[in-house]
Amino acid sequence: MYILNCLTQEHQTRYIVAALLICLAGCVLTIGLLGRARDSSGVTRLNWIVLSGIVGGCMIWTTHFSAMVGFSTSVLHTYDPFIAAAALLFAIVGVTTASAVFAFEERGSLIEASGVLLGLSMMGVHAIGMLSYTVQARVEWHLPTLAASLALAVAFGVVATNRLGRPSDQWSRFASMAALAVGVLSMHFTSMAAMVSVPDPTVEISVPMMSDTVLMLAVLTIMTLLLVCGWAFYFIDAKTEREARDRYEHLENHDPLTGLINRARLGRYLEEMIEISAANGNPLAVVYFDIRRFRNVNNVHGYAAGDEILRLMARRLSKDFKDNAILARVGGDEFVAVVPGYGMQDMADFTCRMMKTISKPIIWRSKPVVLETNMGVSLFPADGRSADILLSRASLALGRARKDGILVGYHDENRYEAIRSKSELALDLRHAMDRGEFQLHYQRQNSAKTRELVGFEVLLRWNHPEKGMIPPSQFIPLAEAYGYISEIGEWVLRTACREAARWPAPYKIAVNVAPDQLSDHRLPEIVFDALSSSGLPASRLELEMTESGVVADPAYTLSIISRLKAVGVSLAMDDYGTGSSSLSTLQNFPFDKIKIDKSFVTSVETNPQSAAIIKSTVILGKSLKIPILAEGVETECALKYLRRLGCTEVQGFLFGKPVPSGRVCEIMA
Repeated sequence: MYILNCLTQEHQTRYIVAALLICLAGCVLTIGLLGRARDSSGVTRLNWIVLSGIVGGCMIWTTHFSAMVGFSTSVLHTYDPFIAAAALLFAIVGVTTASAVFAFEERGSLIEASGVLLGLSMMGVHAIGMLSYTVQARVEWHLPTLAASLALAVAFGVVATNRLGRPSDQWSRFASMAALAVGVLSMHFTSMAAMVSVPDPTVEISVPMMSDTVLMLAVLTIMTLLLVCGWAFYFIDAKTEREARDRYEHLENHDPLTGLINRARLGRYLEEMIEISAANGNPLAVVYFDIRRFRNVNNVHGYAAGDEILRLMARRLSKDFKDNAILARVGGDEFVAVVPGYGMQDMADFTCRMMKTISKPIIWRSKPVVLETNMGVSLFPADGRSADILLSRASLALGRARKDGILVGYHDENRYEAIRSKSELALDLRHAMDRGEFQLHYQRQNSAKTRELVGFEVLLRWNHPEKGMIPPSQFIPLAEAYGYISEIGEWVLRTACREAARWPAPYKIAVNVAPDQLSDHRLPEIVFDALSSSGLPASRLELEMTESGVVADPAYTLSIISRLKAVGVSLAMDDYGTGSSSLSTLQNFPFDKIKIDKSFVTSVETNPQSAAIIKSTVILGKSLKIPILAEGVETECALKYLRRLGCTEVQGFLFGKPVPSGRVCEIMA
């Protein structure tokens, strides 16, 4: 009853609210700082102890004096500033001591002992604070109520440290904050209820040393500064800790050299993807690959170069496959790609594209470094249903690929054997040019009207040392898929120019240009150098290109074609009729000849549609004043039909099969 009367009748509401807000804010911050102190060590722990002592002591002191200012009394009263300052100092020292005991105790009984010290500090601040309160009255104390206030301070202090030091759930810290706030407030108002003032005019009181207004201003100023500084330190540390934790987690889960995820994170990610794939019924592929003979890179260029080359390669792979795969580095030169949604039918294209990216030269100190790779593939669910099994089987497939000298190995025997010969061929193709296994053959091009020889188309053949002569239909797609076609195409161009320059008659030669070559800005310079070094006139060289290569990037291709025309060579559209935009291509690009694809010519006698396409093409060529050459002419009937339409030139087995360069002169004789 005494406490309720003190709270409702003897205190002004606005000051009670101020004391409550100060207490709550201070308690939240104090408990937060105490937690930081307990979780830290060394000098950092000492800093948090001192800061929690200052903030906690100021919170108790300002709560007490803001409530004191609101204590309603009609008699004259004042405050001794020196004693009030002593109360503040006592509060800071007391709470700092309690914080130190709490922070350095792990699990023992001193946790609760620090709560006792905290409660005694609350009571001590109140006692010293009341000594600074001078009033023109006789002051008497109700001892049982005073003892109750001490008991409340100690009890709630113990609860506060117990909940913070021995947490049982996520709410323990909030319980600690609430206990500290209740302890401070209940102690103060209970103590104030124990005070009985009897007005006595005979009691002398000096001129007010510190008025209520000045005291309240001091209280608010001190607590505001402390709260702002305390919260600032707290949030700065929390942000720093969060950033440090993020950095640690990144380092824990990522390879420090390449930035790719590491083996540990890969295992967890792969398990997650397996669960998703199993739930959705989608396939999943694991590609295990390494850099072949990477030790040589380190030995020749140094380990710093090796590290930088791995970084650049990882950056390329991340850029090219960010939408398709998750990449990880699992060893020195070993990597893994997890490819969600990809099954067996998709993996041939994926591995080809990845090899093409890896094999692009990396410039190190002005010197190109070319990397080569082997790959092992395992598939979910066919090859396993756990991350460890899929990784293990992909690694075994990689080992098998290395041992057998192929580019890509699959875990499943049936799949493996299906691509074995193709991979072996691709690996041999990489070195075929260096070993001199390529040969040029020449197919005659004749006048449709007179049957006279007018030129030759240059055809590439591969004389494999074990498999014999391999047709272009087998190895050209591999060269395009694995990124060898530009290098091979340049060799064909230079060799054909050199051989044709030695012929006794000035016949033209037609050389195919692959789409990859056409996208190379160096192509005009390469053509010019091939002509200059061989001595072949530009008028004798015709470059053939397909519609698909031309329309891939029309604006860029037009600039390349214009530069080629400036060199003086002629241009032919190859395989006309098989593309999707022939008319617009003829309109926009300055071709000198149109070659009708042999698929139409070989069936001209039996297929009316083919005959109609050939007829419309010849009419189109006449209208545009572009000569027409028909490929695949094998019969006299086909020749007569083409001649009757007005086709300019023909090419096919009717005039003979392609011959090696050594027999070209026989044809001219």
